[in-house]
Amino acid sequence: MTGPVVPRPDTAIALSLVAGILMIISGFFILNVGMFSLIGSVFGWVGIVSGILVIVGAASLQARPDQSSHWGVIILIFSILSLFGAGGFIAGLILGIIGGAMAMSWKPFGGYPTPYPYPGYPVPGYPYTVYPGPYPMPPVVPPSPPGVPGIVAPSAGERAPSAARHRPRCAGRWLWPAP
Repeated sequence: MTGPVVPRPDTAIALSLVAGILMIISGFFILNVGMFSLIGSVFGWVGIVSGILVIVGAASLQARPDQSSHWGVIILIFSILSLFGAGGFIAGLILGIIGGAMAMSWKPFGGYPTPYPYPGYPVPGYPYTVYPGPYPMPPVVPPSPPGVPGIVAPSAGERAPSAARHRPRCAGRWLWPAP
């Protein structure tokens, strides 16, 4: 059995990984060519460190897609900073800028709301509850208005006060109004 599909900005991740690899290669190239001068070695190390941090940003983007805008900013900053280390033969600079911008603008499911959030997604209206996955999130029913009988728990068959949203014994949700 497989778990739910977690949406990820795959194109931004791939472009950022390629950009980071090109930055590291160009940094080593500059480091080897200019190893007898201080400026050449500094620029080489700037390219290597920028490439490593762009790859770390892409890996973190893969692991935490919900923080895509934060990792996109990091990828974008270090891609621009890699310009001092030859920018990954300029191709790494361009790919890193495109990948960082795509990561910053990425929204899961194309920005449309979905009834199937990924595991760990906070359940609206319940501050300490997260969606465990892989099943659809149960519907959230607002409390009954004053004067209307309470809501019945489907498994226990017990009535709750009109403002209750959870079953007291099993901490589940009240799913439908009382008949």
